[in-house]
Amino acid sequence: MGMTATEFWEGDPDYFWNYCDAYEEKEKELYDKMNYNAYIDGIYHMFAVGQNFTKKEIYPKEPLSMKLNTPSKTVEENNDRWKAYFMANLRISNV
Repeated sequence: MGMTATEFWEGDPDYFWNYCDAYEEKEKELYDKMNYNAYIDGIYHMFAVGQNFTKKEIYPKEPLSMKLNTPSKTVEENNDRWKAYFMANLRISNV
């Protein structure tokens, strides 16, 4: 967790819980980053497989831009914005 033995045994007990909370937050951020990377990898695989079955799907010549300009206020709003973004940029065809 990053806490030394001296801090653990001689420090304030509240510090231990602060370290635990910080560790959990760091692990959550790492999980979210890995999940995001797996999602993007899946999109590239979709392009690679899709172009073999139809001429409408074209594998991108450069990396996809994943930046959205304005922050969202709710999780649902964020999911809707990502869905609209990918549908517009990935040109998903009805096969």
